[in-house]
Amino acid sequence: MVLVTEPIVIKIAGEVLITVEGVFQVYPENQARITAMDTNNRFLGFRFDNTSLSVLRNVIIEYGGGIKLVDSNMEITDCIIRYFNKAYSTGAIDLFHSNPLIARNEIYRNAGPAVASGANAVHRLMYDIILFMKTTPSNANTPQINLGTMNDDTIRIVGNSITGLYDEAAALPLALLFWRRHQLYYRQQT
Repeated sequence: MVLVTEPIVIKIAGEVLITVEGVFQVYPENQARITAMDTNNRFLGFRFDNTSLSVLRNVIIEYGGGIKLVDSNMEITDCIIRYFNKAYSTGAIDLFHSNPLIARNEIYRNAGPAVASGANAVHRLMYDIILFMKTTPSNANTPQINLGTMNDDTIRIVGNSITGLYDEAAALPLALLFWRRHQLYYRQQT
């Protein structure tokens, strides 16, 4: 188990992938930061495998290649996730058979969607008050929430604010692939 409760700065070398196959909890009272040692040579990202007790709370995570959740029901709350390229995952956060709580985050200036999931994996998802600001600097028509198949539970996406980097950007904030019966509750703040 890795536990971080102090507002420290963790610098990760370029091309390094942090794989968590246990418990990784970062929840300082004052904001911590996880960043690349060299912002021109980003770390590959995080992979959380089969963890339900991992927590990222009140953390700035920047200059990485993505956060991938595989069979993980973890919490990502009150974080800033920014400046990710797509070196490790399509979205800043990628889901595979995962049921995370993602709430009260600011996710911005990432190369791909804020949150994405595969078409061949079942998920349940709850977002609450996420601010997607000036995403996809490549000016691509990329939805900021790009979800594949979900389980039969309600998909809850509430209180989000999505702003574009370019005046002429026309990407939809949400794309869903429905293979099963779903209930969608979506309310965009602005």
